[in-house]
Amino acid sequence: MINEFMHFLTGYVKAEISGEETGRLLSLAAKENIRFFGYKGEKESVKVSLKIKDYKKLLKIKRKLKVKIKRLEKRGVPFLLHPYKKRLGLISGFVFGVIIVIMMSGRVWVLKSEGSLIYKESEVLKYAESFGITLGMKQSDINPHKTANKLLYTLKGVDFVSVNTDGALVNIVIKDSVIKPEIKEGEKGEVRNVIARSDGVIKYIEASDGMVKVKVNEAVKKGDLLITGLWDTYNNWGEKTGKSFSAAARGKVIAEVRKVYSYKTELKYTEFINGKLSERKSLYLFGQSFPLSFPLIENDKYKKELSFSPLYLLGVKMPIGLISEKYREQIPIERELTEFEAQNKLKNMFHSDIRQEIFKGNELLNRKLDYKREGNTLYLTAECIFLEDIAEIVPVLFEEISKEN
Repeated sequence: MINEFMHFLTGYVKAEISGEETGRLLSLAAKENIRFFGYKGEKESVKVSLKIKDYKKLLKIKRKLKVKIKRLEKRGVPFLLHPYKKRLGLISGFVFGVIIVIMMSGRVWVLKSEGSLIYKESEVLKYAESFGITLGMKQSDINPHKTANKLLYTLKGVDFVSVNTDGALVNIVIKDSVIKPEIKEGEKGEVRNVIARSDGVIKYIEASDGMVKVKVNEAVKKGDLLITGLWDTYNNWGEKTGKSFSAAARGKVIAEVRKVYSYKTELKYTEFINGKLSERKSLYLFGQSFPLSFPLIENDKYKKELSFSPLYLLGVKMPIGLISEKYREQIPIERELTEFEAQNKLKNMFHSDIRQEIFKGNELLNRKLDYKREGNTLYLTAECIFLEDIAEIVPVLFEEISKEN
């Protein structure tokens, strides 16, 4: 059975040999290593089957002898494809297409998610990818129940997750939880305090709600209570009236805040500039890459840039594409800064941070810069005084109370 299939692939000819010197022809054929199969002898002729190349040899030997060779039948793939020889590209494309379809069947080529208003589809698919659900994977490797449970545990504010598979499609269906409205600051029944966000000396305080607990020019530490949202009332003689009040305390507390910044830079350093560019391309096919070029590259002297151009079929991203690797030569150049240049460099770093503070609304009152050199390194320590709003609102962890004796 296997031999017949191999003969069909390579092609063969059935022929009938007759004439006075048939026996001699068969002897000469044996000497020329011509092999027959399907041999059948009759009274005046012999029927044989032989490969195409052996049939051509047999015709050359026959010219010297008194024999006739009649071709009875041609069989095999070469004879079937011969009429389409001029359309070899079309046939190759068809064969390649069949191979691609066979390789693609049983794999995942479309991922989608629906049903959630909290999470975008891209976010859900990113989580699914972290759990092993990717394009091109085998469908048999997916455990829908296990993956759904992982997503349900990971996605906050979700009551239900289902992972459904249908052919090459994986659809993740999500049902969001019922979202409860968040209690906003200042609503009735809410108690809040204002505490210090950082250490400082109070210069100005204004409370729009609550009772002030500190004075101007008083030093406070991070976490100290500045404005309370829960307080007792007193009469003219300094005695408690028995009434307590509460509020969502808020206000502005401006304080002098001390901040220290530290920077350093090397006076002698190595700078790399771009040199020649080398490029290598590879074919990415179903998780494997096949190099198309082999440039000479020393990895420690080149900066690598990688890009991937995938193939899209009917709008679906296929696991096939072209990988482009660019290697930019990095040429080292030794640089050396003067101490003055190094100071300017450190000062620019410091000014960048100061601009961030001013952008936040803080006012710079004073600064003190101190430079120090140790070997090849120059250090800058900057001590600054800002005017900053250090008020931080925090909730009080109990309900508003109102008592009367």
